[in-house]
Amino acid sequence: MALSQIEVFIKVIENRSFTKAGEELHMSQSAVSHSIALMEEELGLPLIIRDKKQGVMVSDFGARVLIAARNILKEVSQIKQAAAMEKGLDIGTIRIGSFPSATARLLPKIISRFKKQYSGIDILLFDGDNQEVSEWLSNGVIDISFTAKLEKSNNIIPLTKDKIFAVLPKNHPLLELQSIPISEFSDIPFIMPKSGCEPLIMGIFNSEGLSPSVQKFILMSQQLFGLGENL
Repeated sequence: MALSQIEVFIKVIENRSFTKAGEELHMSQSAVSHSIALMEEELGLPLIIRDKKQGVMVSDFGARVLIAARNILKEVSQIKQAAAMEKGLDIGTIRIGSFPSATARLLPKIISRFKKQYSGIDILLFDGDNQEVSEWLSNGVIDISFTAKLEKSNNIIPLTKDKIFAVLPKNHPLLELQSIPISEFSDIPFIMPKSGCEPLIMGIFNSEGLSPSVQKFILMSQQLFGLGENL
């Protein structure tokens, strides 16, 4: 079994598509299918399930192979990096997972400073919500995660503190109050941002035994201003 076959298998699962995997690897769809077929023939078990409605899915056996496959590529990358370091070179790849607002606000400066010091290191960015980023880190998909949700099992380095603000329409009755109890927000239409703040906001409500009346979920906080006027 070749490393190239392992890489193809991983890309197919990540993209849930033979075509998209081929595009990333600069291979034809038929070449991707042939690579997967050779792996399945060698192992004697199916790795991929093809479903007309849900598309490409990983089999139960394939899910176990996927974990091992990612570990193999990671080990190979580390071997190449160790060899490069021995030669005095800086090469390798760091896979970073982050939620959208951190990707937009924090990472550009961090990556810029890192690339100035380690120009030979490639950086791959994976954008997702906090749960996805946490799962990617646990499964070895990424090496580093930027998240707003603390995970007790991982090594954590605090980077920054941020404030959470409530955005209200003009002339809203709550604007007349100097201090607004969190309970006041549980009975009014609520727009929940999906940019990484959701677990923090839900934590605030849950700590008071409350839950917001969520009407919409949005990805980018800039959309809040227009939507809030219409609820």
